[in-house]
Amino acid sequence: MSLSFFIDVVRLRIYVSGVHTTFTNSLAANVANVSFNMLAGNGVGQILYNDRPPIQEAFTDPSPYQSYINQFISGLAGLTLAQAKQIKIDLINAIYPVKKSAAVSVTVSAGTYNWDASDEALAMYAMESSSAVITRLNTTNSSLTSMVSDLNVWAAHFNAQVTSDTNLNNALVSWWTAYAEPTVDNVLGIVSPAINTNYTAAATDASLTETFPSAGTPGTLSEVPLNATAAVSLTPADLQLIVNAVQTQRIAKLVTCNTKIAAVNSLSTVAAVAALDVTTGW
Repeated sequence: MSLSFFIDVVRLRIYVSGVHTTFTNSLAANVANVSFNMLAGNGVGQILYNDRPPIQEAFTDPSPYQSYINQFISGLAGLTLAQAKQIKIDLINAIYPVKKSAAVSVTVSAGTYNWDASDEALAMYAMESSSAVITRLNTTNSSLTSMVSDLNVWAAHFNAQVTSDTNLNNALVSWWTAYAEPTVDNVLGIVSPAINTNYTAAATDASLTETFPSAGTPGTLSEVPLNATAAVSLTPADLQLIVNAVQTQRIAKLVTCNTKIAAVNSLSTVAAVAALDVTTGW
């Protein structure tokens, strides 16, 4: 279920899920009626005033109207304990989205700002953070590709060096066979041909200077703080600070929400459910 109520000040009736009972009014004299519904997980409330054009004014937090929900729970004849608990839990679940989405203050490189903590904003922050990571990975990949290319050049020079060294070895063996051994024979009185010292020399390996991927300069993103009139530049680290702050707030509010629901479920009378204040301690 989800919370839905209508406070009719003129008739002094409060409707919850279409069922009504009477109530004692303490709203401002210029309030004609108040309505609230949960739509797509978010509260949509409207107030109609009797001292201005009949255009409803919006609100999202139903907390100020808890006393009227309590009067409904206490005043509706035949309401069961399970029904009373469900109405109070629906009120908790209507307050939670407001609390989890409250603006967070985060200090980034450009200064301290308030940041949107709504579901839509968090999804956008996560998407932009992923884009920044992908950009950095692509830069690193480009550097690694360049390094691999240089390593392949080095490998080619190494192979050439090995070939040159093999040629040198073959030349020395040939020289020994053709000239050194006959020279020894010449010492013994055998005529030896003139010594030819020409052979294939080892090639000079080209110098190779390798540049490894550096940390680089992280890219920046532009984001508009809550209610600001201009965008500010954010580094990936700044963006992560905002995401962490939003997520920390959401976890804390969810724990509070679940704790309050558990408190409601622990009660044993309708009167106790009506008396429990679920609007404080968030």
